[in-house]
Amino acid sequence: MYGSKYGYKYRDIALYRGKIFALISSEQLFTHEIGQPRRVEHVIKDHTPLPPGIDPWSPSFLVKHYMVVSSDNRKLLMVRWNIPHAAYVHHSKMNLQVFEADLEKRQWLEVNDLDGQLLFLSRTSSRALAGSSTEHYGQTFGGNRVFILGTDWARIRGRLNPCTCHDCEKLGNGVPSYCVYDMTSGKLSLVSLRKSRRMRNPGSEWFFPSG
Repeated sequence: MYGSKYGYKYRDIALYRGKIFALISSEQLFTHEIGQPRRVEHVIKDHTPLPPGIDPWSPSFLVKHYMVVSSDNRKLLMVRWNIPHAAYVHHSKMNLQVFEADLEKRQWLEVNDLDGQLLFLSRTSSRALAGSSTEHYGQTFGGNRVFILGTDWARIRGRLNPCTCHDCEKLGNGVPSYCVYDMTSGKLSLVSLRKSRRMRNPGSEWFFPSG
């Protein structure tokens, strides 16, 4: 998706406060008025500081951006993550940061605590949910966690030097899986099906039942 006025390629969009907010790879933020395609506002012009060891001119596929509205609909959040360069790209290696859009000061503010929320991210749909004590695959969804689809992680993995451990091979083979980043500990874990046979044309998405 491209911005009609500025010619930028949008990395993600979100509906917030009755407007469409669009993010580009340099982390500048634009708003579009619904029903008025020519009403475009450049609301944030400065990008956030990059984590150590990340070249600002790195190819865009090395850094992923997602936008999601908080579970109480009060905040617009941006999640930025990347896999650092290493001898072998292991599924536990990831830099991840969360930022809140301060629309009054027109800047991004880093967030270190999600107030118990769970963020589910994907290329087509992202959603924030309040944390719970529900157990799934032996893990407690207690909040302050970010969930990323294994297929999204694997798209970067395939361009770098992948690890050959059993779990990383499952990512490469398209076995349904997801990565969980704990904002409190900074640790990443992988949850996947037990089977490891390669799947043709793998695809995954989050499903949020209503009610």
